[in-house]
Amino acid sequence: VDALKGKDGVLGARLTGGGFGGAVVAWADQNFTEVTAQSICDVYNDAYGRAPVVHHIETGDGARML
Repeated sequence: VDALKGKDGVLGARLTGGGFGGAVVAWADQNFTEVTAQSICDVYNDAYGRAPVVHHIETGDGARML
């Protein structure tokens, strides 16, 4: 989460499930690039000796009645 602060395109981030290894959920816009994601992974790898897994997802239009 600290490595995401101030990065271009990051709107917010939080740690979740920290008791079991945890995950970071980051809210980002289109300015958050693959290069930025890799730089965050490098920071994590340098600190903990493990490469994180990054999942890129996009929001949908939500539920609706058909």
